[in-house]
Amino acid sequence: MIVTIETANARRARIAEIAGILEKKQPELHAHNALVDNWQNQINHIQLQLDKDAHRAPHEIRTGSLSNDEKKQMARQIRALREQLNDALAVYEPMRDEVDALEAEQRDLYRNPPAPRATDLKEAHDYIGAMNVKIEQIKQAAEQAASKAPDVNTDVMATAIDTLLAERDLMAADVDMGSKPEGDLKKITAQLARAKKDLTDAQDVAGIAEATQRGYQRRLDSLESELHTATAGFETMLSLWARDAYQGEAKRLQAAIQNTEKALNSMASYNELSLLSGDGSQLFSYSASVRIEPRGITGFDNETFTPDTDAARKSAEQMLAKVINGRD
Repeated sequence: MIVTIETANARRARIAEIAGILEKKQPELHAHNALVDNWQNQINHIQLQLDKDAHRAPHEIRTGSLSNDEKKQMARQIRALREQLNDALAVYEPMRDEVDALEAEQRDLYRNPPAPRATDLKEAHDYIGAMNVKIEQIKQAAEQAASKAPDVNTDVMATAIDTLLAERDLMAADVDMGSKPEGDLKKITAQLARAKKDLTDAQDVAGIAEATQRGYQRRLDSLESELHTATAGFETMLSLWARDAYQGEAKRLQAAIQNTEKALNSMASYNELSLLSGDGSQLFSYSASVRIEPRGITGFDNETFTPDTDAARKSAEQMLAKVINGRD
């Protein structure tokens, strides 16, 4: 199975989604289960009384037996309780089935994680590298665009226009009173028109520059979000790859532990051969043992291996027979 950033992220998201659903559903499920048990226990309690009364032996004294009215009343109670039980089951059972399915899916996700290949990791890492390069290119382009934008203070220009407007108003009054020539009014009116046009042009240029920067920022925000998601996916892939490799090494460790026990038993056999059929040399003590304490390693238990002396002696006899008969 090819593992990609997308599949790794989808698996992680599904695990988180299931955990969230179960966290929400399980308390509700337990509450409905308690209701089901409550109705069922009440039914069982009443039914037990009816059964006990109905199964009395013929010779048994009938003291305290239920009257027909009591039996009818209890039967009505059972019917009413069964209706409540059925209503509770109608809610509980679909929820229980949903939770069971989610828990089964959760177990499968944990027990059967995908194993990325080294090429999958390389491809994902290269993709992230390319995204980083693209982000840097956009940042540089944004900086260059900002440096090319004209440095115009539109606030100052607007203030100057306000001043011209005030002067134009005063001039218009003076011209109307005949204290100033009409030419002066036309001159300041033309000056005001140019100032307004310059302001409009400057505002258009500033607006485009601001729009350009906003566009760059939107692209950066989108890419950085994608980069964050991709990085999380790569990290998940890396852990999946490490988990798969770890499990392989764990099997090697388990095999090494088993070989330790096998080697110890073989050593005991050679020791018995030397003691019983050789010159009596003792190669190791009868109290010899190997203690293995895999601390902090999940799935491994502490073990102590001690050689089986009886089995070692039988093995020594077989070794001697092979030597005498010239067999390997």
